[in-house]
Amino acid sequence: MDKAVINAQNTHKTLFITSEIYKISAPINLFRMRNILKYIILILGFIICSVTFAQKTKTAQNRWNTESIGNITWKIGSNLPHYDNIEMSGLKVSAIIDYGVNADSSFSIKRKIVWPMLRIIPNDTRGTLIRSFNVNVLDWIKIDGKPIRTEKVEMIKLNGLISVKSKLNSTIEFTRILYPTVKLPVYCEN
Repeated sequence: MDKAVINAQNTHKTLFITSEIYKISAPINLFRMRNILKYIILILGFIICSVTFAQKTKTAQNRWNTESIGNITWKIGSNLPHYDNIEMSGLKVSAIIDYGVNADSSFSIKRKIVWPMLRIIPNDTRGTLIRSFNVNVLDWIKIDGKPIRTEKVEMIKLNGLISVKSKLNSTIEFTRILYPTVKLPVYCEN
């Protein structure tokens, strides 16, 4: 079999390749080749990042379990700390809750309450009243006149409400229920 002899002639931004065997002359636009290479590199980078992210979030996917229709539960294990956020809304109030469990199994919460119908800047949709509350309710509670020093979160449940079950000691269980009301401009914690 004869060896193929390829003659290449570079003129401006187009490369003409001629093959002696097939007697074909095909123009290749170098600018298009660079763009194609950019897309290939971009796709390979995306695939590598996706695989890396999937490996890192493998434990996060196993945190939450579906119990019944509308209920998801996180039974606290050893993969701590972990933090998450959720937005809940009623007709007249919204709550953005940043919550999580610290490395020592204590509960962490930051509340941002939004009243969209109350404006601090007139006729501006971004001018709603927003207030942050970073208060730990356990600081206000005392057992036998002594402040609570330890809390161990056992479970967090989401079902339209946020329910957090904790143990304060071997005999006392503490349950928090967080939710905005449906019709009133009120955010509640029970």
